[in-house]
Amino acid sequence: KKQGLSLNIHVYDTQNDTARIKEILGFPELAYMDLIIGPVYNHEIRLVSEYSKKHRIKMVSPLTDNLRLVDENPFLFQVKPSHNAQINEFAKYVAEFGDKNIILVHNGDSLGYSNIEMVKNKIFANLSVDTLVNNIQFKEVVFADSIFVLEHALNEDVENVFIIPSNEEAFVTNVVTKLNTLKAFGHEVKVVGLSRWQRFRNVDPEYFFNLDLCIVAPFFVDYHHEDVKNFVLKYRETYKTEPNQMAIHAYDVGLYFLSALKDYGESFDQCIYNYHIDLLQADYRFVKWYPDSGFENVNVDILKYYDGYNIVRINEINNKLPVSQTVE
Repeated sequence: KKQGLSLNIHVYDTQNDTARIKEILGFPELAYMDLIIGPVYNHEIRLVSEYSKKHRIKMVSPLTDNLRLVDENPFLFQVKPSHNAQINEFAKYVAEFGDKNIILVHNGDSLGYSNIEMVKNKIFANLSVDTLVNNIQFKEVVFADSIFVLEHALNEDVENVFIIPSNEEAFVTNVVTKLNTLKAFGHEVKVVGLSRWQRFRNVDPEYFFNLDLCIVAPFFVDYHHEDVKNFVLKYRETYKTEPNQMAIHAYDVGLYFLSALKDYGESFDQCIYNYHIDLLQADYRFVKWYPDSGFENVNVDILKYYDGYNIVRINEINNKLPVSQTVE
């Protein structure tokens, strides 16, 4: 309101119930909305997306990463980068180690074969044109439980970069534990993984720091940043509790899209490619894959776990804007 935006906001509780969603979609006022944000649950999104497309209402999907819905609805904005977008950044980052000993580790499961092939293809596609194929040290290891399989893949003359494109907690925990043992014996080892690892509960977080872990992550909250500090203080004052990451995510989504609506009106989608404002935990970079598709945010950060229990956003280091988060 202070920024000059006048809103009529309608809030509906879906109760995580498909029947309730259908009831809400029957409300006559909904057809006249300029923007729909939500719902958050995957099974609810499709119903609302169909409604959004039928009534040509712009819609924001804040948490799901279903590219099929983006393909089907030109009015849909998907905030969470898809698995494919994250793997693209994963591969670009790994390709920077073209002069190291790169070791791809997976469990040999046939169901994950296509994902492993996609990762390999993207890595080689991103290697520098100056990198000769014969000079690339790339090994593929099928790991079951033996530390000797991992040890055999080491090269004592260069740094060993283990890439583990898996979200299976038990498998990742087993591999990371074994690699931590190798690091303790003096081997040069670092690891590249995926964003879901941040939510794993069975792996010792200290191993991540020991192994200089780097992960691709669509969202990262730096609690040392002034804007985040101010948000936390205002949230405490207003709600008498601590904001979690969902509260910060909701703030970013609201600030971004409502500001776009204020600045460009109902046609803000025409300007979204170059629309950037300061958010708390992410930058949004929307792309439209073809004329009849919706929009996907493809911005993904690389986070590095440093000695001293600091997590740092690497792209800000590269821009000489270091930030860090200390993990208690």
